[in-house]
Amino acid sequence: MNKYCFLLFLCSASLLAQHETAIDSLKQVIQEEKLHDSIISKSYVSLLKHYKRNNEDSCLAYFRRLKEYADKKNSNFANYYYYQYKAGYYGLFLKDDEDSFEIVIADLQKALEYAEESKDPTIIIKAYSRLSESYYGAGNIEKALDYSKKIVAYANERGLWLKTAYAYGKLGEIYLEGYGMTETSLQYLL
Repeated sequence: MNKYCFLLFLCSASLLAQHETAIDSLKQVIQEEKLHDSIISKSYVSLLKHYKRNNEDSCLAYFRRLKEYADKKNSNFANYYYYQYKAGYYGLFLKDDEDSFEIVIADLQKALEYAEESKDPTIIIKAYSRLSESYYGAGNIEKALDYSKKIVAYANERGLWLKTAYAYGKLGEIYLEGYGMTETSLQYLL
C-alpha cells in the first residue's frame, strides 16, 4: 500500500512541476516583444485561464497587463481576447448594481469589433458565435438566430465549410429548442 501512495505522490509532484514550468514559460513569452502578436495574446489567455482557477487577484492583474499590451501595441488580437475573456469572466468585474447581461453583451460587441478589424475569420466567427450563445442563453432567440445566420453568411463567403456546418447546427438547435420547429430544425441539421 505504501508503495502505491509513494508512486501516486511522485506522479502528482511531477505533474505539478511540469505545470509550474509551463506557467513560467508563458510568463517569459509575454515578455518577448519580438514574437508574433497572436502568440503573446494567446499566452496571456492561457495565464488568465490558469489564474482564474487558482488566484483571482493574479487573474485580474493579467487582465490589466493584457489590456496594457493591447493598447501599447494597438493589437486587435489582444483587444479581442481581452474583451472576449472579460465577458466570460464577468464575475470578476461586476459591481453590485450592474446587470451582468448588459456587461457581457457590451464586452462581446467590443470583441467582435476588434475581431473584424483583425480580419481573422476564426476569431470573427468565434465572436459571432459567443454573441449568439449569450443571446440564446438570455432568451433572446431572434438575436441568437441573427448572429448564427451571420456566421453562415460570413463562412460561406470565405468557403469555410466546417464553420458553415457548425453554424447550420447552431441554427438547427435554435429552431428546435427556441421555437419548437422540428422540420425547420432538421433541414438545418441535415
